[in-house]
Amino acid sequence: MLFARGNRDRVLGIDIGSASIKVLELSGSGKPSVKAERYGLQVLPSGAVVDGKIKDVDMVIETLQKAIKKSGSKIKRGAACISSSDIISKVIAVQSRLREDDLLNRVEMETDRLIQYDLEEVSIDFLNLGPSVASPEEDDIQIVACRKAIVEEVVDVLESAGIEPAIVDIDIHALARIHSYMKHGLPRGKGKQVSEEDKGLTGIVDFGANATRFMVLQHGQVIFYRDTAFSGKQLIDDIREKYDMSQNEATRTLGKGGLPEDFKGEVLKPFVKTLIQETARLLRFFYSSTTYDSLSELRITGGCSQIGNLETIIGKRLNVPTHLLNPFDSVAIDSRIDKKRLEKEAATLGVACGLALRGVK
Repeated sequence: MLFARGNRDRVLGIDIGSASIKVLELSGSGKPSVKAERYGLQVLPSGAVVDGKIKDVDMVIETLQKAIKKSGSKIKRGAACISSSDIISKVIAVQSRLREDDLLNRVEMETDRLIQYDLEEVSIDFLNLGPSVASPEEDDIQIVACRKAIVEEVVDVLESAGIEPAIVDIDIHALARIHSYMKHGLPRGKGKQVSEEDKGLTGIVDFGANATRFMVLQHGQVIFYRDTAFSGKQLIDDIREKYDMSQNEATRTLGKGGLPEDFKGEVLKPFVKTLIQETARLLRFFYSSTTYDSLSELRITGGCSQIGNLETIIGKRLNVPTHLLNPFDSVAIDSRIDKKRLEKEAATLGVACGLALRGVK
């Protein structure tokens, strides 16, 4: 079900995060006609999802149902995702127009080399990315493998919430899809859309509630990704300890405002400093692990990306053009959606939007 191929009927993008569940419904037939029809965000109780792993299945199902009800969507097919930390991925080049059975054999052989589990315990899927940049006579095939138990857990949650699981994708690919859509629109056929000016590397940093995801794109493909534990949770913990609050109180107060006057200087400023240091560390790791030494641009998203003028600060400190990755910059908004609330929550909806794009024709 990873990279589910064929049917492109509308799906509800469902992002089950550690702090909240986000759902989003899109309609349309391609840029610029894609429209956000409905969306919902429901906070998860603490401990329901920890480090991307579902700990309280019943609570996750209940929260998902509340998010769907809040959205008002009537879509019964869903696209959800698993974490990049749970998958093994590799891009291989094969002869163009390879027979399907030969391609399946090649994929299975490569997967057997990649994983340490029995193939019967693994979900395997692949996606034809189109002609290889290095060799136009070959096609790039992206192989993804994940333990079946992880995929089945997501499928079970969706089914229990009354949603037909249509697609199980990967979080970083959902974010990459947003960036690709903003630059090129929806892909047509299996070939990649790469403009002449899009020859550089784009980095995306997703400052999540319980982890920070970093990926680098080239020609629309994810060529590097890495997670780090530093996240928005650290800011919540700092507030909780500084002002003697519970975790729920700290989260609520941060969202609504009303923190003491010394918050910016005593708590927020040190957090932002560490956040920038962590981002710099991720960049250094990328440069030291590859032959590259620069990025053309850096896009930031996730809840923490909305802190002040963070993109300007990161851009100056790291000497790379930095901008927000707002999934709705190239998406029309239905009049039923509260635009002020959406603007406030947009940075947390990137994955859900990327998933919902899987169902836009």
